[in-house]
Amino acid sequence: MNIEFLRIKNFRNYTSAAVKPSPGKNVFVGMNGQGKSNLLEAIYCLSNTRSFRTARSAEMIEWEKDSFYIGGEVVSRKSRFDIKMFYSAKKKVSPSMITP
Repeated sequence: MNIEFLRIKNFRNYTSAAVKPSPGKNVFVGMNGQGKSNLLEAIYCLSNTRSFRTARSAEMIEWEKDSFYIGGEVVSRKSRFDIKMFYSAKKKVSPSMITP
């Protein structure tokens, strides 16, 4: 599967970001603390519905916000999927939703 597009909102240090990876391999480069690992964590969360860093979803919410969103368009050989993950510290909601 390949990620065609990734959008994140209020996730870790990202208020809002959209990423369209190039086909093949991609490299994230930046200074310490700029969000490279947070971007990888968002991709991991989208594919596994949990973090590789913490068991508490509330820790992934951007400072002074009450929810986060991760969404992406994923393509396999024969199918295209929109995958969305939303977490709210205030409301009990489904952790993820997959739409073919």
